[in-house]
Amino acid sequence: MESELPYDASSQPSVRWLWVPVPHEAEAERIAQHLLEQQLAACVNILPGMKSLYRWKGEICSDHEVAMIVKTHEIAYLSCEREIIARHSADLPCILSFEPQSGHAPFMAWVHEQIPSSANGGET
Repeated sequence: MESELPYDASSQPSVRWLWVPVPHEAEAERIAQHLLEQQLAACVNILPGMKSLYRWKGEICSDHEVAMIVKTHEIAYLSCEREIIARHSADLPCILSFEPQSGHAPFMAWVHEQIPSSANGGET
């Protein structure tokens, strides 16, 4: 069996994972669908059942939320962030970007194949 070469991050824009909590699963699905239609994301995982405790305006708050993990790349990141902010119901959406240091080469390549190199969110 021939071994696969490791993913070469230097030859492609960096793959990014975005962590985005949202209040409801329906909102997560709406945002995910939009990002996929605009070819800004290759995949969005929706993880229900999360509970968040946080400080907001001097109070400690507790809410049930849904987490989204958006798989994109660095060229699409700013457009992706802009589209999430425009559709997110929170006053201050949490959008955190993580760059995997390594990954399964065919999967990482697939992420790149799903997002055009222009990745401008459908703008011309």
